[in-house]
Amino acid sequence: MTNYRNRGMQLEREIESSNISYQFTRTAVIQKIATPMKKLNDKAVFSEKSTIDFLGILRGRGIAFDAKETTNPTCFPLKNVKEHQQRFLENFRVTGGISFVLVRFVVHQETFILTSMQLAQWWKDMAYGGRKSIPYTWFIENCEQVKSRNGIAIDYLRPFLGGKVTT
Repeated sequence: MTNYRNRGMQLEREIESSNISYQFTRTAVIQKIATPMKKLNDKAVFSEKSTIDFLGILRGRGIAFDAKETTNPTCFPLKNVKEHQQRFLENFRVTGGISFVLVRFVVHQETFILTSMQLAQWWKDMAYGGRKSIPYTWFIENCEQVKSRNGIAIDYLRPFLGGKVTT
């Protein structure tokens, strides 16, 4: 049986470390969003679906994103992003916010920004019988890769600050 319990934890730790750096330099304030829980028969259970992992503000604009990892070396399965997450990111974008998914290919140790606009197009294509995954090569050709820089564990905001990524 595959254990998915800690999947994505390394990426989330890097993001949270980066968020501390961003806040310290007053670049952005971004927080991890906790999934609401309730007590049921002496156990804590999720009380509702989580929308996205991170929410905040960057230079006066709202920012919302999710972090996903895949161990598949050739593609990112679209099933990794739930429909309600895709809808939230798209609604966030069309109302003026910055929204995206950070996608890490674990095997390649590479992380990319998949904008909500790009994600929405892949979802639309899938709904009309298109691919159910995004090829790794497509990420290389069409997405901004993010890396560690100047002591920031994963400098995922740099492309937005430099105008490289269009939301």
